Amino acid sequence: MSMTAHRQQKWLTAGAGTFVAIAALALTFGALMLASRVGHPLVIALTVFALAGLMTFLLPVDVLPAVALVAYIFIPRTFLALQSITDVFTPSFIVLLVWAIRSYSRRTHPKEVFRAPAAARVLAVVFIVWLIVVMLLNRVIPTSLVWMLDFAVLVLIPLFVPFTRKTVENVQRAFLTCAAILAAYCMIEFALQFNPVQPILATFGIPDVQHWSVYRSYATLGHPLYAGLFFAIAFSIALGRKLESRGRFNLVVAGLSLLGLLTTVSRNSIGAVAIASGVMIIASLVTRSRLSGVTRVTLGAIVGAAAIGVTQAPVFQDRIDSSEAAGSTAARDAIVSIAMRAAEADRWLGGGPGNSLIIAKPYNVRETIIENAYLQLLISVGLPGLLIFCLIFAGGAFWAFRTGSLVGLGAVAAYAFSIGFFNILETSGGSLVLGGLVLLLAWGGAATKPSPEGIGDASLTDAIQTKGRFA
Repeated sequence: MSMTAHRQQKWLTAGAGTFVAIAALALTFGALMLASRVGHPLVIALTVFALAGLMTFLLPVDVLPAVALVAYIFIPRTFLALQSITDVFTPSFIVLLVWAIRSYSRRTHPKEVFRAPAAARVLAVVFIVWLIVVMLLNRVIPTSLVWMLDFAVLVLIPLFVPFTRKTVENVQRAFLTCAAILAAYCMIEFALQFNPVQPILATFGIPDVQHWSVYRSYATLGHPLYAGLFFAIAFSIALGRKLESRGRFNLVVAGLSLLGLLTTVSRNSIGAVAIASGVMIIASLVTRSRLSGVTRVTLGAIVGAAAIGVTQAPVFQDRIDSSEAAGSTAARDAIVSIAMRAAEADRWLGGGPGNSLIIAKPYNVRETIIENAYLQLLISVGLPGLLIFCLIFAGGAFWAFRTGSLVGLGAVAAYAFSIGFFNILETSGGSLVLGGLVLLLAWGGAATKPSPEGIGDASLTDAIQTKGRFA
């Protein structure tokens, strides 16, 4: 295939992805309007299951993880939370579960099929076993079972399912396409100073989350911190792809993601962008790339200057100087002591998966939100569970570095930093899908590298010998 034809194919793929995202958005708004007119909660569940079922069985297997991301981005999570069944069995949950079933039941397998390394799967199994032990020891079965089910499907399934190069590439492109669309939406929302979807959600009794001294965009994700996390990951993917090649579109999406992040006024997300950029720039200096070392350093300097420029924007300065920002910082300091006392009370073994807020309540008289995912895990699954969780993501980062996947490395860095500043792991089960897709990009990063013919059905352990890009 010629270079021109290859570029045309990439643009057609991007265009198709954009069409799918817009179609999903249109269907979502249509479902919302229908449900609001009918006024019966059952319509919500039926609509969600119908749309998810239609997508999972009509689309190719290799695009399903990307569809799971599109569903998460464009179907408001606060809307799904209205019914307990859709709060647990989200469209993303259904799509990934069907992806696993269809991947294992394929009659004909592609020539190149990859799996995450055995070490990743072992860590995942050990983590699940530990969760079961903690749950049985504390007898908080209903809540813990729901959380474990969400975590197993949305986060850990990508480590077990065989996938192709197209699977990983589709997830990357889905992040970029969704970021471009969502950034445009957030900029419009910020300019209007209200969320266009909120009047529809209000008909279901879903309140507006705005209570800050400055307006913070959140689009369909329910809170600025969730939107900020998504933009930080998308920015890292775009920059990583740019460092690996010369694609101009990647640089455009990186810029749009940064603008979208600016409208969320999320301080930790800016930190995540800075950390991920630094990690990728440093790692890129020891890679074989089309970009020269000077170009990569220059690109890093531009990104650094852009991040600093964002923090100097008036809206960010107003947020930093506000009383609620000071209160949020003080609360994050206070929760460390609360978490330590709660964890110590359970002998550092955990009080029950998914129950950190309840477990910490006796030591949290002010009912401060545990705005730290790692402290949530320390309280709920104990120190062993926290260490295994960290090993899964740290292992993914190391594997991405070893196989030359700057995209996977940056995505893990952005995700790992961001979740240390808010309570994503237990508050929103559907948002766990971001962690699962980040792991797919990290542990499966080698699948996107060219390989010799005949590699066949191989694990990434075998593929690393030919797919690594680090000198």
